[in-house]
Amino acid sequence: IDAEIAKISEHLERQVNALLVETGADRDTFEKDEIDHAVKALQSGYVTIIDEAALIKVARENETTIAVRVAPGDFVLSGQTLAMAGLADDSEEAVAVIQQAITLEPYRGAVDDIRFSIRILLEIALRALSPGVNDSFTAITCVDRIAAALVRPVSQGLRGDVRCDDNGAARLRVPGLSLEDLLNMALHPVRQAAKGNILMLDHLGVVLNSLYSVAGPDAKKLIRDHGKALLATAESGEPIATDLEFLRKRLDFSI
Repeated sequence: IDAEIAKISEHLERQVNALLVETGADRDTFEKDEIDHAVKALQSGYVTIIDEAALIKVARENETTIAVRVAPGDFVLSGQTLAMAGLADDSEEAVAVIQQAITLEPYRGAVDDIRFSIRILLEIALRALSPGVNDSFTAITCVDRIAAALVRPVSQGLRGDVRCDDNGAARLRVPGLSLEDLLNMALHPVRQAAKGNILMLDHLGVVLNSLYSVAGPDAKKLIRDHGKALLATAESGEPIATDLEFLRKRLDFSI
C-alpha cells in the first residue's frame, strides 16, 4: 500500500506543480473582451483533460479569447456550455477544436483532475482510520504524501486563472483552484475523521508545523486556521491534559 500511495502522490505533485505562480494577464483585463459565443458539449461525461495549449492556439489564430466554463472532474451534460469564445457564427472549425480540446470520458480519471488524485489518497486515509480497519500508520503515510504535494504551493503560491500566448496577450481563462481550496480539500476530511485518535491528530500537527515553516505569508494565515481547527477537534475528543498540551506546543504558531 505504501508503494501505491507513493505512486498516486507523485502524480499529484506533478499536477499541483503545474499550478504554480507564473507571469500572466489579470482577470479584469481579460473580461473586457467580448466572449458571447457558447461552445456546447456533444456528449455527456466527466471532464478529464483541458488542453490549454490547443485552446490558446485557436484563440490566437482567431484573434479572440476563450473562457472555459468547466473544470477537470466536472460531470457535463450533452448540450451544456463548455466554454465561451469571441467567435463569429460561422466559426465551425474553431468550435470543433475547442470541443476536442476539452476531453469528456464516461468515468473520472486523474490526468488533469487534482481533486480526483487528492480524493484517492483521502479515501485510503479515511478507510484506514475507520474502526473496522484501525490502521493509523497508513493514514499517516497518506497525509505525509499529501503534504509533500503542498510544499511548493504553500511556499510559492498558485497561479491565477488567465493564460497568455507567447506574445503576452491574454487568450484563455480556466477555472482556478485557490490555495485555500487546496488546503481545505486535503486537510479537513482527515482532521474530522481523526477525532479521538491522538496519534493521528499529533501527526497532523507535525505536518502543519512543517508546512508552516516553508509557507509564504498568505499560506501562513491559512495554516494557522487549520492549526486552530485541529486543536478544537482534539479538545472535543476529550484527550488527557498531557496529550493536549503536547499538541498545543506543536501548534504554537496558531495560538
